[in-house]
Amino acid sequence: MKELGVGLIGCGSMGTGLINAAASLGARVVAGADPADEQRARFKESYKEAKVYETVEQLLADDEVQAVFVASPNHLHCEHTVAAAQARRHVFCEKPMALTAADCDRMIEACDQAGVKLMVGQVLRYIPDLCWALQLVRSGQLGRPVAVSIERLWGAVGRTWQIPWRIEKRFSGGWLYEVNVHEIDYMCEILGSPQRVYATTAKFIESNHDIEDLALATFHFPNGGVGLIQGGSCSLLGRYEVAVFCEKGDLFLDRNADAIRYHTLDGELVEQKRSEIPETESPVQREVREFLEAVTEDKPVTIPGHIGRRAIAAIEAAYRSAATGQPVDII
Repeated sequence: MKELGVGLIGCGSMGTGLINAAASLGARVVAGADPADEQRARFKESYKEAKVYETVEQLLADDEVQAVFVASPNHLHCEHTVAAAQARRHVFCEKPMALTAADCDRMIEACDQAGVKLMVGQVLRYIPDLCWALQLVRSGQLGRPVAVSIERLWGAVGRTWQIPWRIEKRFSGGWLYEVNVHEIDYMCEILGSPQRVYATTAKFIESNHDIEDLALATFHFPNGGVGLIQGGSCSLLGRYEVAVFCEKGDLFLDRNADAIRYHTLDGELVEQKRSEIPETESPVQREVREFLEAVTEDKPVTIPGHIGRRAIAAIEAAYRSAATGQPVDII
């Protein structure tokens, strides 16, 4: 892989993970941009030869930056991606791609017009146990998938909302954008693009944020498939389970236990220990490598803009449904 000069927009924890992976893969870290003095100082401590900027505009004016990782707060993803595209920089945008489908369209159009790559970070699909389960479903061994149910619940008020911008829905978008965008992307990888959703949300735990504590959404797909997402920070016990129902069998993955179980109509129950599934490459490194290879080898990215948009359109419609109490078409 030929060397690529990369810059980081948003030097927080997510951005640090992305830029560290890029550096480990041979990319040259040119610069980082962040309005917070503390974040810039932390970035400079790790990359002493790199430049630091207060603004995105300053970073994009640096001719040594050929590609950027956008890891700013969620509500800024569109603005920063469009600016990078207009500056002819390739873009890796952290999830969620944006907070509206219209903003996703702006990002896609800007990158297409500039002739630059746009990849969206949806790392969950690369986590070993989830990747293993996805490959099993795709193999056809269980037949055609018809339904997916995913529950991801934890009492994470302290963990999730320590970062200030996350405590306001206007910045983070809410639980479905900030967290369950991962599970919705995973569900769509199995069932396709949803066309209709009915959702409800609840806020019943006293806290310093205005994000819902519980979100439930049922998605309907053109081929008759159904998906259920349940997420939130209302569970002290915690629960993270994935179930996939297929025409010839089903699969259960309990991420709080050490087993994936699946059964086919003409077979026996099979158990696969999660701990025995090898991690040949860290999920973050894999998504970053795929982006760098797409840029340096001029090939398509593995998670393009229209795939990132798919989950955002579903989430936007889900929140509209929760607000109106009615099913909403996904556009």
